[in-house]
Amino acid sequence: MKKYQKIYDDIIDKINTGTLKIGEIISSENVLSVEYNTSRATVRRALEELEKNGLIIKQQGKGSIVVSNNIKRKTVLLILPNIFKYIFKDLIFGIENTLRDHGINLLIARSYNDQKIERDIIRTYISTVDAIILEPTQAQYTKYLHSKTYASLESKPTVCINSKLENFNIPSLIVDDFGSMKLLTEHIVKNHPQRILILSKTDDLQGYNRLLGTTEVLQKHPEIKYKVIEFTTYDEDEKIGEFSNVYKHYKPDCIIFYNDEYANSFLSINNINPVMDDLLITGFDDTEYSNGKPYQFLSPAHPKEQMGIDAANAIIDLLNGQTIESKVYEPNINFNK
Repeated sequence: MKKYQKIYDDIIDKINTGTLKIGEIISSENVLSVEYNTSRATVRRALEELEKNGLIIKQQGKGSIVVSNNIKRKTVLLILPNIFKYIFKDLIFGIENTLRDHGINLLIARSYNDQKIERDIIRTYISTVDAIILEPTQAQYTKYLHSKTYASLESKPTVCINSKLENFNIPSLIVDDFGSMKLLTEHIVKNHPQRILILSKTDDLQGYNRLLGTTEVLQKHPEIKYKVIEFTTYDEDEKIGEFSNVYKHYKPDCIIFYNDEYANSFLSINNINPVMDDLLITGFDDTEYSNGKPYQFLSPAHPKEQMGIDAANAIIDLLNGQTIESKVYEPNINFNK
């Protein structure tokens, strides 16, 4: 926590508990700097935040006077393609807990991975919330966006997670999907597979980069045959049905899945035991699905809750007028499974 934030929170606590009453004068900057063992500039920043939120006013010759105990809480809008399933619950947990610790409300909206719905959500709430955390939908198309709706995010504290809006000056937190899958595929090649089957989601920047990382390695090994089945949000059922048929006829000895959820679903529905069938399986995100419940397979890690914490802290810094840098989480794979 920033030093000024500690002073700010402490004075608010005193106002809430009645230690400081409406009409009372707060100690001078000199006195507060001694009390909190910090500089006058830090104390001044805390008092400015209190004044900005309407809790105190500064009067010439008197100092800072408490005028209200009605604290206006800031609100952050979180827009995700999904909310209740898979890694999203961990992301939300990290974001919500961090914002709550700073007295910030969280509003959550679901875009269903549909850009029209996403734009409608932004237009509806951008003027009423203080900041936005966004996972852009259909992310591989975002570099072609020229919408005024997305441009408006540049004037609002905004952070993108799991993807980025390439045409806009908005910081992002993303996993190195390309590097992770390149590293994983190099490991797979060492196991000398003969036929690899790949299931990739391609209306998603994560899936797009994961597939690029895999194919860059496989193209250097012509002795390995591989097939790719691509799917999108809109043809998922049809393409996964096609994937099942290809699996039966192609008889791969390795399957690379877009993520752990699809790996677990496919293995369960088709009653496949990777160990008994001598089948090398990989996923992505290092969830419980890949850690023995009920299967165990290689899966590059996604920071999940930590990304949520980092996104919330980035938003808090932006709300406090600070500049933040984009972040890429480096590949992290446990090859000892």
